[in-house]
Amino acid sequence: MKRRLTGIGLAATLGTLALGAGIARADTGTFSNATSISIPAIGNGFPYPSNIAVTGLNGTVTDVNATLVSFDHPNPPDVEVLLVAPNGQNVVLMGDAGGAVASVNDTFTLDDSSPFALPQSGGIVSGITYRPMDYEMPGLDPFNVPAPSPPYGLTMANLNGANPNGIWSLYTFDDFVTNSGDFSGGWSLTVTSEAPPTPATAQPTAQPQVCTTRTALAAKKRKKHRKPNTCKPKKKKKKRH
Repeated sequence: MKRRLTGIGLAATLGTLALGAGIARADTGTFSNATSISIPAIGNGFPYPSNIAVTGLNGTVTDVNATLVSFDHPNPPDVEVLLVAPNGQNVVLMGDAGGAVASVNDTFTLDDSSPFALPQSGGIVSGITYRPMDYEMPGLDPFNVPAPSPPYGLTMANLNGANPNGIWSLYTFDDFVTNSGDFSGGWSLTVTSEAPPTPATAQPTAQPQVCTTRTALAAKKRKKHRKPNTCKPKKKKKKRH
C-alpha cells in the first residue's frame, strides 16, 4: 500500500491590525462680550439679547460655564437671565435668586459642577461659582420675544450636544417695578466641545503560506508536474573524507 504523508507548516498568520486608532479631540474656548447690559425698573434688559459669537470649536458641546460680570441691583430676585445656544437649546441661569440683599459689583460663574447652588436668600457673593437656579416657576416664567418660549432648561447640561459655533444669546429681564441695575462688565462663556475619534485604519490580513512535504515516492512521481517546495529545508552535503 502506498503511503503519502503531508505536513502543513504555517509560515505567517497576521490578524487585522488597527493602525492610527483615533483619539477623541476636546476643544475649550472662552469668549466674552464686555458691553454693559442695563436692566430697567421693569422689562427687557438692553441689549436684548446680548450676543457672543463662538468660533473654531470642533464636535459638539460637552460643557458650558457662564460668567456674569459686575452685577448691580438693589433687589436681585427681580432679575431673570436666560442663556440660549445657537441651535435654541437653553438654560435659565438665574431667576428669583439672591434675596433682599443688594448686589454691588458682583461677578459670579454658573457651572453645574459647583457644590453651591445660587442662593435664594442671603445675597450673591462675588467670586463664587454657583449652579444655576430658577426658584419661582422653574423653567416656566416666560421671556419676551425674540427669546424662545418655555419650558426652559434648568442645568447647563441642557446645552450639551449643541453645535458650539454660532451666536450665543443672553436674555435679561426685570419682572418687578421700582429697581433697576446692570451687568456693567457684560458676560463671558467658556465652552468645551468634543469631536468623535477618527476610525482606525485596518491592515489587510496576510495570507498563510502552506508548505508541504511528501514521501520520496510521491515526490518522484510529481517531480515533473510541481514547483519546487521553497519551504522544504535544504539537505546538507556530506563531506568527503
